[in-house]
Amino acid sequence: MASAGNTKHERALLDGLRRAVHGLRAPFTCGGTLVPQPPVTLCFPDKTQIPVLRAGDTFEQERLLRPLVERCAVAAFGVGRKTRYDLTVRDALQLKSEGGAFSVLHFDPAAMGILEQIRRELAPHLPGALTAELYNLNVYTRGGHFVPHKDTPRGSDMLGTLVVCLPSQFSNGAFVVKHHGVFQTYDWGEAIREQDEPTRIHWAAFFGDVDHQIERVWGGLRVTLTYLIRRGTNTGRSAVPGRGRKALNTLVQQELRVLLDDRRFLARGGTLAFPCSHLYHQDA
Repeated sequence: MASAGNTKHERALLDGLRRAVHGLRAPFTCGGTLVPQPPVTLCFPDKTQIPVLRAGDTFEQERLLRPLVERCAVAAFGVGRKTRYDLTVRDALQLKSEGGAFSVLHFDPAAMGILEQIRRELAPHLPGALTAELYNLNVYTRGGHFVPHKDTPRGSDMLGTLVVCLPSQFSNGAFVVKHHGVFQTYDWGEAIREQDEPTRIHWAAFFGDVDHQIERVWGGLRVTLTYLIRRGTNTGRSAVPGRGRKALNTLVQQELRVLLDDRRFLARGGTLAFPCSHLYHQDA
């Protein structure tokens, strides 16, 4: 945490700060579920509307959503600045939203409180509201998968990604998010199969530098919407954190003050630092 050559006294002071910092929670993903009424519906320029509702089984689901599948193309993935197609890496269908290719009815991440929940859990220091930009729709059919990868950054104001799983029946195909050896698995296929409400959707958000993958789908159609999460324009540097986080931040400040008030701490100067865990979204 500090530069080499610390004295025994300095190491003792640093232990207090180290314990306080370890108490800070730094989540890299969060998720939830909600029941929209009426069901989330995909709308196309030719006035076609396709509601996504849970069918009785995976076979019936494939039949009901065949008109949607027919509108999709093989999904690509980015490698640096290049776009590639390789079914061993990603086997999926995709429909991009650019140019008004489709819109979404009866679902708004901001109006439904999802963006505020993401801000509270992942970026509570940001006082401004987040925004969500519809990016694409992905469909994973039988055998579909996506190996571990990171999303391509799309603009300096991009905070992360929001994935919304629509209530289409599918088996396996879990969404796995990993960061620094910690895994979070979203098993939406099982949740959709067991839920009572045919319109219930599930969602997950995560930072842009977090590894994630989609395990192989065994059957049915895994249908998701992807949104780019961006910072709002009101992003001043002060915000009121939650009570628990505020208490922890106060403790860190107190321990740091002890260091700075001690004339023997780094008397000849030095560096006090901590490792970054995410791609930070404000200028230093």
